[in-house]
Amino acid sequence: MCRSIGKKISVVVNCDDFQIDEQVVDDCSAMVEDLCQTYYTHVSRYTTSAFMRLMLVEALERRGLAAHVYETPQEAIEYARQ
Repeated sequence: MCRSIGKKISVVVNCDDFQIDEQVVDDCSAMVEDLCQTYYTHVSRYTTSAFMRLMLVEALERRGLAAHVYETPQEAIEYARQ
């Protein structure tokens, strides 16, 4: 869908109820890095799980990506509107 839009876009990602096996975190992070560089101007994520927020922040920062992970959709949307 992002490719068909024809320009980079701002994205809010819902990570609630997201689970990932630790064995594929690096592969998933590489995929996210590619998406960020290719299609996104800004990206923010949200999840109500404190554990998932911590895991996402650590995985994103290891890849040198900005880790904008919020607790609520409203916070993530507010960041995306900047």
